[in-house]
Amino acid sequence: MFKMLDKLYEHWEKMRLKNGWSFLLVIGEIVTFMLGSLYIFYMIMPYIKRSPLGLERYQAVVLLWGVFWTLGMIIIGAWAWHNSLEEKKTEQRLKNRELPDYVAKYQSYVDFVENALQQEEYKEVYLPNDWIKVFDKYLDMTARLRVKEEQDFTDFDVIACLMYALTYENDEDGRIINVPFAFYCAKAFLCIPNVYECKRIEGYELVLESIESLKEVSFETIDTSSLLEVQELVSVYLSQTKYYSQALELADFLHIFYLRCDK
Repeated sequence: MFKMLDKLYEHWEKMRLKNGWSFLLVIGEIVTFMLGSLYIFYMIMPYIKRSPLGLERYQAVVLLWGVFWTLGMIIIGAWAWHNSLEEKKTEQRLKNRELPDYVAKYQSYVDFVENALQQEEYKEVYLPNDWIKVFDKYLDMTARLRVKEEQDFTDFDVIACLMYALTYENDEDGRIINVPFAFYCAKAFLCIPNVYECKRIEGYELVLESIESLKEVSFETIDTSSLLEVQELVSVYLSQTKYYSQALELADFLHIFYLRCDK
């Protein structure tokens, strides 16, 4: 029963995301179901030889209909209470996550970044230990924005979030750091970008499932001066951290960069 109510809630939530006036549709569905159930009880009553409690048939219909909806409200209340407990457990679990939990979830990105840091030109790059937490936060917020706008969530979004996470600290003069390193990581992941389906475990934790791979591209066709120019433009985007939506703007720019390499 709870699973059926979960499906109904998901249905209403999808309607809410698609249409600002969805509450009217929800009210319409509820009223239709209530009147429909009343009509069903009314149609059944003539086949009952004797009305319960000696009531008139229309009175028996209203009584049984009321009992039916009372039981329904009790079940809905139990479902809401159960969901509330589960949400509190999930929220507490997410709050109690420690750095190893984030590392395990994004192991492939952590491994790549750590290997990249071993290269001679990036050995002096400093990354705070909690950069992976920043990455998770950006992913969560940008995924919500994409889903709300009914837009695809792709590796362009993922890499934009990764670049913000790798550059979110400033130097003593207030300038962002690690831009060349972040751009190097971006190029590695953007060779074969994926399109993802955004899922929520227990309603909160974001999980990305790849549903499509886009065409592979090579950055060999882009000369060094052009790459440096792109890197400078990327640094402008990375300097804007006031809103999470700005990560989407960087993602759109990375998409354009990818299409340019596809020529």
